[in-house]
Amino acid sequence: MLRILRGATSIKTYASSPTVVREFCVECGSTLFWSRSEGEFADWVSIALGTLDTPFLPKKQKHLHVDSAAPWYAPCSSVPQNH
Repeated sequence: MLRILRGATSIKTYASSPTVVREFCVECGSTLFWSRSEGEFADWVSIALGTLDTPFLPKKQKHLHVDSAAPWYAPCSSVPQNH
């Protein structure tokens, strides 16, 4: 669950495509969140890490779009991949 403690009135929403909504600060223009309205990750809210005021310790990681990665890129084999 995502809970906004302060400044919610300064957050505006922009539909960047038919299925993606982005939220940003109207004061500084910083990207805050984005989410999908349908599809595989529709139940996720992606949070810009620069907005956090505590260390981020990921518990789950996944490499996305590896089939379009640069030919020299070798993702860590211990992290699942999503083609």
